[in-house]
Amino acid sequence: SLETFEFKFDIGLAPDITVKGVDPSDSYESIVVEYDNGRIDEEITQLQKKAGEQKSADGPIEMLDLVKFEISELNPTEGREAWTNEISVLPERMTEAYQQEVLGKDKDFQMELDVNLLEVDTKEDYVKKYFLTDAPEDITFLFSAKVVEIKRLVPAEINDDFFEKVFDPKDEIKDVDAAKAFIKKDL
Repeated sequence: SLETFEFKFDIGLAPDITVKGVDPSDSYESIVVEYDNGRIDEEITQLQKKAGEQKSADGPIEMLDLVKFEISELNPTEGREAWTNEISVLPERMTEAYQQEVLGKDKDFQMELDVNLLEVDTKEDYVKKYFLTDAPEDITFLFSAKVVEIKRLVPAEINDDFFEKVFDPKDEIKDVDAAKAFIKKDL
């Protein structure tokens, strides 16, 4: 037996458009942005960092290193053992006073620190979340701290692996000149 079907659909029609205030004799300026080689070299350097690896270092601590501290509470509440933890901090995020104390030091360096004053513009909830995870409610904020690890970003070498890691294979970038041309076009 035959059934009856009802179909509904919309039809979209493009209207005729008249642009007013434009004349075929009008001329417009087209701006072409040129990037100098310094800007393109900066992009290559950033890509090297992006493709780089974190490697352990014994020191001296540099601004962009990731420094892991083993911290131990100095003045625990009576009747409770000192609370300990490990925290990782970038010197570039530290307050100036702590930067001066840490930069240039080696692994195993020891100091005292107040976790509330360690990094620039930190709030109490940030300190609790990242430095005092699972700490007791009556935690004090002054700690002895020992540098137990220094991680340093080592930029990737410019070689075949670098080009494979950073660029899409379909772009067929195999050398620095091709990479620079691609970056210039992309910018």
